[in-house]
Amino acid sequence: MTRPLKTLDPAAAGAALPADPNRRAAVLLAWLRRGVPPLLVVVTALVAWYEVKGFDFHTLRSALRRIPWVALLGLQALALAAVFEMVLYDWWVARRLKVNLTWDRLIRYSWVANTTNNLIGLSGLAGSGIRILLLTRDGVATRVASLYSGVIMLAVPVGLSVLVLAALAMGRTNLVPGVLPRWAVLSVLLAYAAYLPVFLTLAANRAVLHRVLSGTARLGLGGGLTLVAISVLDWLLAMLVAWCCLLACGAHLNPGAFLAAFTFAATLGVLSLVPGGIGVFDAALLVMLTRLRVSPATAAAGLLVFRLVYYLVPWLIGLTLGTGLLARPAAPAVSRLARLWQNNPLLGLLRLVLNFIASLGVRLLGLLIFATGLMLLASAALPSLEDRVERLLLVLPLPALELSHFLSVGVGVLLIALSRGIDQQVRSVYLVAMPLLVVGALLSLLKGAAPGQGLFLLAVAGLLWLRRDAFYRLSYPFLSRRNLLWLLALVVSVTTFVLLGPWVDGEDFTWRELWFQSQPHLQAARYLRSLPLAIVALAGWLAWGLFRMPRPVFPVTDDAALAQARVWLGEHGGGTFAHLLFMGDKHLLYAAQGRCLIQYQRVRGRLVALGDPLGDAAAYGSAVLEFRDLADRHDLDPVFYEVAHEHLHLYHDAGFALFKAGEMGLVAAADFTLTGRRNQTLRTGVNRAIRDGLSAERLEPPWDDATWAALKAVSAAWLQERGGGEKGFSLGAFDQSYLARAPLYVVRQGHRIIAFASLTPSYRDRLELGVDLMRHLPDAPPGTMDFLFTRMIEGARQEGYTWFNLGMAPLSGVGKSRYARPDERIARLAYDSGTRLYNYKGLRSFKEKFHPVWQSRYIAYPLYRPLPTLLVDIAALVAGGYRQILIKS
Repeated sequence: MTRPLKTLDPAAAGAALPADPNRRAAVLLAWLRRGVPPLLVVVTALVAWYEVKGFDFHTLRSALRRIPWVALLGLQALALAAVFEMVLYDWWVARRLKVNLTWDRLIRYSWVANTTNNLIGLSGLAGSGIRILLLTRDGVATRVASLYSGVIMLAVPVGLSVLVLAALAMGRTNLVPGVLPRWAVLSVLLAYAAYLPVFLTLAANRAVLHRVLSGTARLGLGGGLTLVAISVLDWLLAMLVAWCCLLACGAHLNPGAFLAAFTFAATLGVLSLVPGGIGVFDAALLVMLTRLRVSPATAAAGLLVFRLVYYLVPWLIGLTLGTGLLARPAAPAVSRLARLWQNNPLLGLLRLVLNFIASLGVRLLGLLIFATGLMLLASAALPSLEDRVERLLLVLPLPALELSHFLSVGVGVLLIALSRGIDQQVRSVYLVAMPLLVVGALLSLLKGAAPGQGLFLLAVAGLLWLRRDAFYRLSYPFLSRRNLLWLLALVVSVTTFVLLGPWVDGEDFTWRELWFQSQPHLQAARYLRSLPLAIVALAGWLAWGLFRMPRPVFPVTDDAALAQARVWLGEHGGGTFAHLLFMGDKHLLYAAQGRCLIQYQRVRGRLVALGDPLGDAAAYGSAVLEFRDLADRHDLDPVFYEVAHEHLHLYHDAGFALFKAGEMGLVAAADFTLTGRRNQTLRTGVNRAIRDGLSAERLEPPWDDATWAALKAVSAAWLQERGGGEKGFSLGAFDQSYLARAPLYVVRQGHRIIAFASLTPSYRDRLELGVDLMRHLPDAPPGTMDFLFTRMIEGARQEGYTWFNLGMAPLSGVGKSRYARPDERIARLAYDSGTRLYNYKGLRSFKEKFHPVWQSRYIAYPLYRPLPTLLVDIAALVAGGYRQILIKS
């Protein structure tokens, strides 16, 4: 059973579908996730705090200690039986949809999906995503697998609706008098109870079911009632486990009253959209139990045991069963699933968690490592049981106990810090975390902690060892947005540890009195002595991460590498951006067994490749995947900037999303002419330039010092007029070693050079000649650049080139259709109104004079990555830094 928070809002499931259901549903869910969870968590936390503000932590410990081991084992057995009942969902749906799975696979898949969904929730999407990935990997058709998981996702919450109706029938709606009015509680329960007829309508009506879930299957009213019965049994067993946990802790409750309290708390947990309902479900049930005259400590102890036996232990078993099952699927598989879900209002929401589910096993291991670190810190701050300490002192000297307590704090901080690397599947982090877990387990036993703590650490180490082959990455970005959240969690954890000891013991700590005292019963002294180690471990980790953490190492593009690249280009040919690699600002990847060459650069958490791979077009697909693997080994996002339209299918199949960056102008050199009416404007400009005494000349390197001085003067005047610096990445810069590698054209007025433009050959063949760096003096006569470009195109024709490349017109042709994506429409707005920052239209208008063939160029980036930040990063890469983005070019 997926408890609480595992489904969509029932009211939303039966709502009428909008015109664009998938996008609107995703937007609605996003807003609900932003607004509802924090609000409900804050409200329930405040109410719970008001109810338990006199909470005695020692009473909670006493309530937990009173539970006999036999009773605890019985509770665990009951919880495992309750979780096993959830296999009935998969058994019935598999029979109905004729999905052939062996019993062992059915049970294994069901257990992994259900226990993970219990813990994570994500509105039921976690379990659904796992089922789809597992079934499709077994050869089940994607549509069948989606229908299979969707039916279960819709069926799980319906049992709670039946229990809500039972609570309403008993008239138990005044659950939190003085906190919520009876009508508010009644409204929430009635809204959720309405999901029962919605579900039965979905089951009985094939057309309605097809609107929600793709597929032609019909469950039928009888099938719907069967699923209702399975779901009711599921929720009843979960409620029974919770009731028995509270009973074991000394809470004697009327079953009817507990039914009403449990169903209302579970309903709030579902509606909160908080993973697992953690916080909302627990706080709400705690408040209602205190109103039923259960002491706060007893209620908290029962809920803690319930979370342990029903959520955590079954999930650990599921994590073991799921070892290797949740490996990241191939990019084409991700792309196929995304295409399938694109037009489905319910399954389309699964796209929000696809990448998370794909590596769920290791990601949850990262959270588990984080939890072990918290456990070690908490046990160091909480008072040890005196009888256990006394038994240890019979075989160990007191300094050994003191040292183990002291060191366990450092191990705890390091495990919390390492959890991020485990989540990112970094090999070196795994090699450090494994011995730390074993050492932490040993220290837990030596300092007198409960044996279960040491066993838990060893169990986590075992799970980590089972997934050892999953750790393949070499590094990860330390200052990425997501890693900063983990660092914040680390700082908050250590800060909480610093504040936890005084709150638990309720003592006035005085460093002078306790610092040097060492007695078996002086837990406060041991805690105080461990504080500096916690702070030092935190500061040391942060310093190591900032200054010493291994960074991605990419090959240096020195003179030897450039010489090798020139030989390679001569043998394999280049393309539009081939010559730009001689800028030396990009790394080079020889991919597909040396048949392709990719030039790339890193910016923040991304590896950005310039253009399509160079070389053998038949090997482009392999080269793209190889570049993506390179980025993945360092947890960086792979991006291809300005790729051609004819190769888009390769990026699509590799799991990339596509965004039109603009259009590139190519002039057919053989057809270029100045004659005819449509060339009148260009012809007029060229004739005027000739009358002004301008002449164009092609210069082959090397050049003398006087020529270099004249070129540098033109470039400096150009940059000064525009108030900016040199560009980079996809544009050349005024660099002598770079410019000396290819010919350039200059325009002279008399003997003075007033303008120039560098050329970019395509190597090996005469397919394309391009223009790169182009600059002129501010006082150059009008029409100078028209004249220069005309002579360059005519020169390309004389040399036998097929095309002359005028370069990009950024954002040209983007977002013109009324069906364009929102981000494309925003880009169109920038194109229409962003002249102050960049003269988009002016650049397009200038190139239009030469009547080019416009070819679209695209940015290929990983699915579901935010596009605005990507565009900012690329703009900074081209502009030469983030400070240059807003400088007028």
